[in-house]
Amino acid sequence: MEESMRNYPEDFLSYIISEVGSEKYRNFFVYGVDVLVDGKRSCAKFISEVLKYFDLISFPHATIKSTIKDMENFGWVEVSLENIEPGDIVIYEENENGRNHLGFYIGNGIVVSNSTKERVIKKHHYEFDGNRKIIKVLAYS
Repeated sequence: MEESMRNYPEDFLSYIISEVGSEKYRNFFVYGVDVLVDGKRSCAKFISEVLKYFDLISFPHATIKSTIKDMENFGWVEVSLENIEPGDIVIYEENENGRNHLGFYIGNGIVVSNSTKERVIKKHHYEFDGNRKIIKVLAYS
């Protein structure tokens, strides 16, 4: 695995990788309604829970927009795709349903994120094998 030159905590990447297969980010209830639709919309919850665990944002979030805003307020900055490093956050273009997606880059072209179809945390190619475009990469500074 590539070494990060960023200021990520020592066990950050191993923790992210240990969450592969986890279903614990599937649900978030507001007034009895699961706003994450049993894991279909859990990428922000996964990313923000891990970032909060490592004190890299202020709060866990259920939405991508609020997660990104908190990250930027906490000192995360945009870097080019050419300068991506393990631990950075990849932000994807909107899908056919108008939703973006977030994932942790872990190196060697691999991202860890929530699988909308399988509703668990999975590893996948960083560009979904060319099926989804990366629009931004955020790094902790």
